[in-house]
Amino acid sequence: MIVKILGIFDIIAGILLFLLSIHIKLSILLIPIAIIMMIKGLFVLMGDIASGADLIIGLMLYGSLFVILPKFLLVLGSIFIIQKGLFSLVA
Repeated sequence: MIVKILGIFDIIAGILLFLLSIHIKLSILLIPIAIIMMIKGLFVLMGDIASGADLIIGLMLYGSLFVILPKFLLVLGSIFIIQKGLFSLVA
């Protein structure tokens, strides 16, 4: 059950990254989702390599508040994290 909830957070983060790539910034959602993704990313310390992507995506979301990130990074990150979230929902 917890894996499905975390998968939903991945999908939300992916949607936010995609929206950032088309210059729609939902700041009210960016901060909490970025924090959740960075906390999820700390599981990389326990040996879960895929959680490193969560940490990177969380940093990208947080960093997008201050700088404009390249569009291709946002789209690639969006595709990757949405795919990761969908696999979490299926598992």
